Amino acid sequence: MKTLSIIGIIAIAILMAVLMVNFASEVSEYTNFEQARKMQKEVHVVAKWVMKEKAHYDPQKDIFEFYLQDSTNNIARVHYPDPMPANFEKAEKVVVCGRYEGNIFKANKILMKCPSKYNDNASKPASSVTQDL
Repeated sequence: MKTLSIIGIIAIAILMAVLMVNFASEVSEYTNFEQARKMQKEVHVVAKWVMKEKAHYDPQKDIFEFYLQDSTNNIARVHYPDPMPANFEKAEKVVVCGRYEGNIFKANKILMKCPSKYNDNASKPASSVTQDL
């Protein structure tokens, strides 16, 4: 094998290793609020909106503050640095991406699981149509 080919293979192997390490550090995992508090890193938490009357948006700080309850019934105070997302009130569940800072979960992204438009159609019984022949 030529020296240039060996150097090229080694360079590609090093590049692949660097890419894999960078990708692995960017991947966040799904967890609950209790584990997220312990982990102190970027995570995803699936939860439902609770204490709706305590949710508010502060335009001076540009923070939407609300409370979520995860699948293990832990409730967390969440800060999101934008106004309330569209359809947030209609979402069955939300996925918040972020990390704990002190006692507040700082979300940098909110993904909503909204009720499917197909659920209503699937639950309705099919209408019976009779034809005269």
